[in-house]
Amino acid sequence: MMISFTLRQLEYFLAVADTGSTVAASLAANVSQPAISKAIRDLEECWGETLFLRLHSRGLILTTAGERRAILARSLIKKASILNYTDGKITLNGQIKIGLLSTLSPLYAPYIIKKLQEYFPNCIISFTEGDIHALESGITQGQLDAAVLYDTPSTSKAKRLPVMELTPYLLLPDNHPLLKSAHTEISLHDVANEPYILMDLPHSVEYFLSIFYNNDIQPRITYRSGSIETVRSLVAHGLGYSILTTSPRAAQCYTGKVVVEIPLRNIRPQKLSLLLPDNEETGLLGLTIKNAILNNY
Repeated sequence: MMISFTLRQLEYFLAVADTGSTVAASLAANVSQPAISKAIRDLEECWGETLFLRLHSRGLILTTAGERRAILARSLIKKASILNYTDGKITLNGQIKIGLLSTLSPLYAPYIIKKLQEYFPNCIISFTEGDIHALESGITQGQLDAAVLYDTPSTSKAKRLPVMELTPYLLLPDNHPLLKSAHTEISLHDVANEPYILMDLPHSVEYFLSIFYNNDIQPRITYRSGSIETVRSLVAHGLGYSILTTSPRAAQCYTGKVVVEIPLRNIRPQKLSLLLPDNEETGLLGLTIKNAILNNY
């Protein structure tokens, strides 16, 4: 089958999709506006679809067909760049945008960015933080090239690359009485009647509460927070205990107080995954991110 469009046309198409105007796209692509307009017309004729709605108040907006084509075009442009693979480097130009769950970002974002800069030196590496729903949406809408998050039930058709399993742990202040007792092993039942500080993020809530329910425990939820450092600080000051899976490198909190992590045994681990677009193969990008995480765990 003869291919009747060019990668250059796809680049111009994506420039318009990203900027919302042929004028801005021409500046971004460093070509004339007529060249941009012609590329769009040629692609619409080639595919028999209208790619943009032309609204005076909002500029050029992708149609549903245009959104689908944009996702495929981004994937094709990235795959075509593999042909320029030399000396362990990808000479791809453009942007790679990574999404990370907000609780994982402080731990892994620096390592991922540095590794991507090493393998994709000509790319602009950017990242965004969000909850699981926002990251999944970013992948399916073609706004993200990859996302690092926990593995949860989802209707998303995006591909998942398993990374590792994280064991949940009990978080206590360093002066908690149980730490000074003769207990050889501290269990969730030992703190069941104490105030519980819940890590309150979409999907995370269900996971943490399931730990209690599976052990026939009704937690005394006293405080909630979507910030892992706020949870740690509250625990450090003796306001309750918590359960987490993400483990910061330092035991000291922002306030200078110290917390202690006690591994919980026989508890279902939380799986960490890398989410990739459905039309994206598990190639160099996915493996680079996975290795950046595993090498710094």
